[in-house]
Amino acid sequence: MWPLTCSSASALGFSLAYRRPVASDGLDLSEAEGINEYKIIRANEKEQLQGLNDRFCVHRECASAGDAELRAGGQEGRLVGLAEEVQWLRVCCQEESCGREGTERALKVQQRDVDSAMLACLDLEQKVESLWDELALVRQVHD
Repeated sequence: MWPLTCSSASALGFSLAYRRPVASDGLDLSEAEGINEYKIIRANEKEQLQGLNDRFCVHRECASAGDAELRAGGQEGRLVGLAEEVQWLRVCCQEESCGREGTERALKVQQRDVDSAMLACLDLEQKVESLWDELALVRQVHD
């Protein structure tokens, strides 16, 4: 958003801080004249930026009044666009819902398969354990 106060150049993000040159022992007259000229140029730039900023604020205020008229006239078109988007979203939601239900059914089938595989695995482990016990008994008898 634009700043509410528009009378300074800093509202546009410009930094107009004056930087003093490094002082030296032998400051001659030509350097002093250059510094004064620099200050004058900076002051002129600041005035120009403030003027431009004020003009921009006037244009911004006029544009916002025009925007209000455009918004009032364009609301009908926006509502039609929003209604179309809502309809498209409904269709997408229905498709996703159907896909989710199918996936949930497939998951239940897979879960049943996993459960039966786990039971078969446990049964086989018990058989292996009983065969080891039987083998140990046969070895004892044989010895």
